[in-house]
Amino acid sequence: NLLQGDPKVAAAEQQVLQRLCSQLGLADDVPTLISKGLAAAQGGAASGAIGSIVPPRTVAQLTWFGLTRADTQRLEKHVTLLPRATPVNLNTAGREVLMAVVNELDAASADRLIRARQPNSFKTLEQAQAAIGSAQPLSPQRVDIKSSFFEVWGRMRLEQRVLDERAIVERRTGRELVPIFLERMSSH
Repeated sequence: NLLQGDPKVAAAEQQVLQRLCSQLGLADDVPTLISKGLAAAQGGAASGAIGSIVPPRTVAQLTWFGLTRADTQRLEKHVTLLPRATPVNLNTAGREVLMAVVNELDAASADRLIRARQPNSFKTLEQAQAAIGSAQPLSPQRVDIKSSFFEVWGRMRLEQRVLDERAIVERRTGRELVPIFLERMSSH
Protein backbone atom coordinates (compact mmCIF):
# COMPACT_ATOMS: atom_id res chain seq x y z
CA ASN A 1 0.00 0.00 0.00
CA LEU A 2 3.01 2.28 -0.25
CA LEU A 3 1.83 3.81 -3.50
CA GLN A 4 -1.85 4.65 -3.68
CA GLY A 5 -2.02 4.98 -7.47
CA ASP A 6 0.52 7.78 -7.33
CA PRO A 7 4.32 7.58 -7.60
CA LYS A 8 4.52 9.42 -4.25
CA VAL A 9 4.96 7.25 -1.16
CA ALA A 10 2.13 7.50 1.39
CA ALA A 11 3.77 8.59 4.67
CA ALA A 12 1.52 6.46 6.90
CA GLU A 13 2.24 3.37 4.78
CA GLN A 14 5.97 4.12 4.90
CA GLN A 15 5.70 3.94 8.69
CA VAL A 16 3.93 0.57 8.42
CA LEU A 17 6.77 -0.74 6.24
CA GLN A 18 9.36 0.63 8.69
CA ARG A 19 7.65 -1.13 11.62
CA LEU A 20 7.48 -4.41 9.67
CA CYS A 21 11.13 -4.25 8.58
CA SER A 22 12.20 -3.43 12.14
CA GLN A 23 10.29 -6.45 13.51
CA LEU A 24 11.92 -8.68 10.89
CA GLY A 25 15.40 -7.46 11.86
CA LEU A 26 16.11 -5.83 8.51
CA ALA A 27 18.56 -2.94 8.10
CA ASP A 28 17.24 0.58 8.66
CA ASP A 29 17.73 1.51 4.99
CA VAL A 30 15.54 -1.34 3.60
CA PRO A 31 12.19 0.55 3.83
CA THR A 32 13.73 3.56 2.06
CA LEU A 33 15.25 1.40 -0.69
CA ILE A 34 11.88 -0.26 -1.29
CA SER A 35 9.90 2.99 -1.25
CA LYS A 36 12.24 4.90 -3.52
CA GLY A 37 12.54 1.98 -5.93
CA LEU A 38 8.79 1.40 -6.18
CA ALA A 39 8.09 5.12 -6.58
CA ALA A 40 10.70 5.37 -9.36
CA ALA A 41 9.32 2.28 -11.09
CA GLN A 42 5.72 3.48 -10.91
CA GLY A 43 6.65 7.00 -12.00
CA GLY A 44 8.68 5.72 -14.96
CA ALA A 45 6.03 3.20 -15.98
CA ALA A 46 3.29 5.84 -15.78
CA SER A 47 5.22 8.32 -17.90
CA GLY A 48 6.35 5.71 -20.43
CA ALA A 49 9.91 6.95 -20.06
CA ILE A 50 12.52 5.12 -22.08
CA GLY A 51 14.89 3.25 -19.81
CA SER A 52 12.46 3.41 -16.90
CA ILE A 53 12.55 0.77 -14.21
CA VAL A 54 10.09 -2.08 -14.71
CA PRO A 55 7.90 -2.40 -11.62
CA PRO A 56 8.74 -5.62 -9.75
CA ARG A 57 6.06 -8.30 -9.54
CA THR A 58 7.63 -10.44 -6.83
CA VAL A 59 9.34 -9.70 -3.53
CA ALA A 60 12.48 -11.45 -4.85
CA GLN A 61 12.72 -8.76 -7.54
CA LEU A 62 13.21 -6.09 -4.84
CA THR A 63 16.90 -6.93 -5.16
CA TRP A 64 16.72 -4.58 -8.17
CA PHE A 65 16.53 -1.74 -5.63
CA GLY A 66 19.55 -2.82 -3.61
CA LEU A 67 18.04 -5.30 -1.14
CA THR A 68 20.02 -8.44 -0.46
CA ARG A 69 18.60 -11.89 -1.21
CA ALA A 70 18.49 -12.49 2.58
CA ASP A 71 16.33 -9.35 2.96
CA THR A 72 13.88 -10.48 0.30
CA GLN A 73 13.71 -14.00 1.74
CA ARG A 74 12.67 -12.57 5.13
CA LEU A 75 10.11 -10.28 3.50
CA GLU A 76 8.62 -12.98 1.22
CA LYS A 77 6.90 -14.67 4.17
CA HIS A 78 5.07 -11.45 5.06
CA VAL A 79 4.68 -9.34 1.91
CA THR A 80 3.06 -9.74 -1.50
CA LEU A 81 3.32 -7.14 -4.26
CA LEU A 82 -0.14 -6.31 -5.60
CA PRO A 83 -1.24 -4.06 -8.46
CA ARG A 84 -3.26 -1.74 -6.22
CA ALA A 85 -3.67 -0.75 -2.61
CA THR A 86 -5.70 -3.26 -0.63
CA PRO A 87 -6.49 -3.69 3.08
CA VAL A 88 -4.64 -6.36 5.07
CA ASN A 89 -6.83 -9.36 5.93
CA LEU A 90 -7.03 -9.68 9.73
CA ASN A 91 -8.15 -13.31 9.33
CA THR A 92 -4.92 -14.40 7.63
CA ALA A 93 -2.16 -11.87 8.46
CA GLY A 94 0.73 -13.02 10.61
CA ARG A 95 1.81 -11.52 13.90
CA GLU A 96 4.49 -9.24 12.44
CA VAL A 97 2.15 -7.84 9.79
CA LEU A 98 -0.60 -7.25 12.35
CA MET A 99 1.80 -5.36 14.61
CA ALA A 100 3.00 -3.27 11.67
CA VAL A 101 -0.37 -2.42 10.13
CA VAL A 102 -2.34 -1.74 13.33
CA ASN A 103 -0.60 1.21 14.92
CA GLU A 104 0.43 0.63 18.56
CA LEU A 105 -0.59 -3.06 18.50
CA ASP A 106 1.77 -4.95 20.79
CA ALA A 107 2.81 -8.59 20.53
CA ALA A 108 0.36 -9.77 23.20
CA SER A 109 -2.58 -8.09 21.45
CA ALA A 110 -1.51 -9.50 18.07
CA ASP A 111 -1.34 -12.98 19.60
CA ARG A 112 -4.78 -12.46 21.18
CA LEU A 113 -6.17 -11.49 17.77
CA ILE A 114 -4.65 -14.60 16.15
CA ARG A 115 -6.09 -16.87 18.88
CA ALA A 116 -9.53 -15.26 18.56
CA ARG A 117 -9.70 -15.98 14.81
CA GLN A 118 -8.62 -19.64 15.18
CA PRO A 119 -11.94 -21.37 15.81
CA ASN A 120 -13.92 -19.08 13.47
CA SER A 121 -12.76 -16.26 11.26
CA PHE A 122 -13.94 -12.75 12.01
CA LYS A 123 -17.16 -11.82 10.21
CA THR A 124 -16.92 -8.08 10.95
CA LEU A 125 -14.26 -5.53 11.82
CA GLU A 126 -16.13 -4.98 15.09
CA GLN A 127 -15.40 -8.59 16.10
CA ALA A 128 -11.71 -8.06 15.38
CA GLN A 129 -11.78 -4.77 17.28
CA ALA A 130 -13.27 -6.55 20.31
CA ALA A 131 -10.56 -9.24 20.13
CA ILE A 132 -7.84 -6.59 20.18
CA GLY A 133 -9.50 -4.70 23.01
CA SER A 134 -7.94 -1.40 22.00
CA ALA A 135 -9.69 1.94 22.20
CA GLN A 136 -8.06 2.91 18.89
CA PRO A 137 -10.49 2.04 16.07
CA LEU A 138 -9.36 -0.15 13.20
CA SER A 139 -9.12 1.66 9.87
CA PRO A 140 -11.20 -0.01 7.11
CA GLN A 141 -8.81 1.51 4.55
CA ARG A 142 -5.92 -0.37 6.16
CA VAL A 143 -7.49 -3.62 7.43
CA ASP A 144 -10.44 -5.85 6.56
CA ILE A 145 -11.77 -9.33 7.34
CA LYS A 146 -11.69 -10.54 3.73
CA SER A 147 -9.37 -10.53 0.72
CA SER A 148 -9.72 -9.76 -2.96
CA PHE A 149 -6.30 -11.22 -3.83
CA PHE A 150 -5.18 -14.81 -3.34
CA GLU A 151 -1.98 -16.75 -3.85
CA VAL A 152 -2.44 -20.12 -5.55
CA TRP A 153 0.29 -22.77 -5.79
CA GLY A 154 0.31 -25.76 -8.09
CA ARG A 155 2.71 -28.61 -8.82
CA MET A 156 2.81 -30.83 -11.87
CA ARG A 157 4.99 -33.93 -12.00
CA LEU A 158 5.84 -35.95 -15.10
CA GLU A 159 8.34 -38.73 -14.39
CA GLN A 160 11.46 -36.94 -13.06
CA ARG A 161 10.37 -33.40 -14.03
CA VAL A 162 8.56 -31.20 -11.56
CA LEU A 163 7.04 -27.85 -12.43
CA ASP A 164 5.81 -25.54 -9.68
CA GLU A 165 3.56 -22.59 -10.42
CA ARG A 166 2.57 -19.67 -8.27
CA ALA A 167 -0.26 -17.37 -9.26
CA ILE A 168 -1.77 -14.24 -7.79
CA VAL A 169 -5.47 -14.03 -8.63
CA GLU A 170 -8.03 -11.35 -7.91
CA ARG A 171 -11.65 -12.03 -7.10
CA ARG A 172 -13.72 -9.32 -8.74
CA THR A 173 -17.49 -9.75 -8.91
CA GLY A 174 -19.17 -12.87 -7.64
CA ARG A 175 -17.00 -15.84 -8.55
CA GLU A 176 -14.98 -14.15 -11.30
CA LEU A 177 -11.27 -14.76 -10.71
CA VAL A 178 -8.74 -12.84 -12.78
CA PRO A 179 -5.09 -13.96 -12.91
CA ILE A 180 -2.79 -11.05 -12.08
CA PHE A 181 0.57 -12.79 -12.15
CA LEU A 182 1.86 -16.28 -12.96
CA GLU A 183 5.34 -17.51 -12.13
CA ARG A 184 6.70 -20.90 -13.20
CA MET A 185 9.55 -22.51 -11.34
CA SER A 186 11.22 -25.73 -12.48
CA SER A 187 12.13 -27.83 -9.45
CA HIS A 188 14.01 -30.67 -11.21
